[in-house]
Amino acid sequence: GTVPQGLPALHWSVPDAGTFGALLLPAAAIALVGFVESVSVAQSLAMKRQERIDPNRELLGLGAANLAAAAAGGLPVTGGFSR
Repeated sequence: GTVPQGLPALHWSVPDAGTFGALLLPAAAIALVGFVESVSVAQSLAMKRQERIDPNRELLGLGAANLAAAAAGGLPVTGGFSR
């Protein structure tokens, strides 16, 4: 087939109430696991340098990065142990 040229257009779609309700619990669980993983990685790296992290700032940073990724059609952002 043909390959579309250029970047995809930015758009905002709102799911209906049934879809939103079905996705609420799994999305919360995924967000919690991603946050715990990111804070764990940050703490392990901070311990090597005798530094401290602020989990609230980590959560705000992850939230801002994920909102930007969602608006641009990107993938969810999180820290990982494999890095």
